[in-house]
Amino acid sequence: MSLPECGLEGFEAAQPLGGMAALRTKSLALTALFIALVEQLRQVLETGEWQQPEFNQKHAVT
Repeated sequence: MSLPECGLEGFEAAQPLGGMAALRTKSLALTALFIALVEQLRQVLETGEWQQPEFNQKHAVT
C-alpha cells in the first residue's frame, strides 16, 4: 500500500466516527492527558514522593 493510499484509507475510516474533526479533537484530548500525566510524574519525582512507603509496595499478581 502506498503512502497516499494509506492516508486515504485512514480518512475514509474516520468518516463514520465523526470525520477528521473528531480525530483532531481526540488527538488534542489525548495530548492534554499525556502532558498532565507527565507533569504529575515530574512532581512526584521532584518532591521525593516516590520514596514514600505507599509507592514502594509490592503486590502479588494472581
